[in-house]
Amino acid sequence: MEIKRGHVVVAGGSYGIGAHIAKCFMYEGAHVFITGRDPQHLEDVQQVVHDPRASEDAQCHFGLVEMNDLASIADFRDLVQKHTNSIDLLVNAIGGADTFGTFDDLTDEDWMRTIDLNLMSAVRIMREFIPMLQASEENTSSIINISSLPAHQPGRFNPHYAAAKAGLDTLSKMMANELAPKVRVNVIRPSTIMGGGWERNIADRARREGVEESIAKVRMFNDERKKTPLGRPGTLDEVYSVVRMLATNEFMTGQFINIDGGQTRTVS
Repeated sequence: MEIKRGHVVVAGGSYGIGAHIAKCFMYEGAHVFITGRDPQHLEDVQQVVHDPRASEDAQCHFGLVEMNDLASIADFRDLVQKHTNSIDLLVNAIGGADTFGTFDDLTDEDWMRTIDLNLMSAVRIMREFIPMLQASEENTSSIINISSLPAHQPGRFNPHYAAAKAGLDTLSKMMANELAPKVRVNVIRPSTIMGGGWERNIADRARREGVEESIAKVRMFNDERKKTPLGRPGTLDEVYSVVRMLATNEFMTGQFINIDGGQTRTVS
C-alpha cells in the first residue's frame, strides 16, 4: 500500500489506539475516514490535518456511527463513496468492555453487549467495505483487526471480552482465506498499552480495590512491569509501527502479531 494519498478507513478512530492510528496515517499523507460515537473526539482527531507535522496531502472525514445500527454504517459508507470509489485499508479498532468482572459477575446482557461491540461490529463494518477494498488499485488492499492479548492467552478476568476477541481472531483467519489474493486480513493483539484503554482500566481497578486512581495506576504499572519481560507497558507508537508494516507488506495475510513485550510464553 502506498500510504501517501492512500484511502484508509479507521473504525473506532476517535479514541485511544484507533485515534492514534488515524493521526499517524494523516501525518504520512493518507486520506483517512474515521468512525466514532463522540463528536468532540472525532473533531479533535480531524484537526490533525492542520498540525504542522501532518503531510500537506492528508485529508480526514468522519462519521458518527453506532455499530449496532446498520443504517448508520451504510450512511458512513455513502460518505466515503462521495470521496472515493475504493479504499486501500480498513482498520477495525472498535472494542472494549462496558462492564468488568469475573464469570460470576457478568450477566447475559454484559456478554451480549461485549460480543456485539468486539465481534459483530467487525462483521458489519467488513460487510460494508469489502467491495471497496476489492476495488482498490493497489496490488492488495488489506484489513487489520485490532484484537487483544487475552484472546490468545486468557487470564482470570473479563471472560466475555476474551471470548469476543477470540471470535474476532477466528473470523479474521477465515476472511483471510476467503478474500485472498486481492484483500489481505491480519490481526494485532496488544497487551496493556499506555493510552488505549489504559485510563479506563485504572479507573476500574481503583473502583474494585477501593483506592485512589493514582494508587491504582502505580499498582497497574508495577504489575505490567513484573509480568512483561521488557519491563513496561507498550506505547501507541509501537502499535502503529506494526499496523503500518502490515498495511505495506504485501506478502502477509492471516497473521496474528502480539504486541506484548514478551508476555506470550508459547511459541505460536
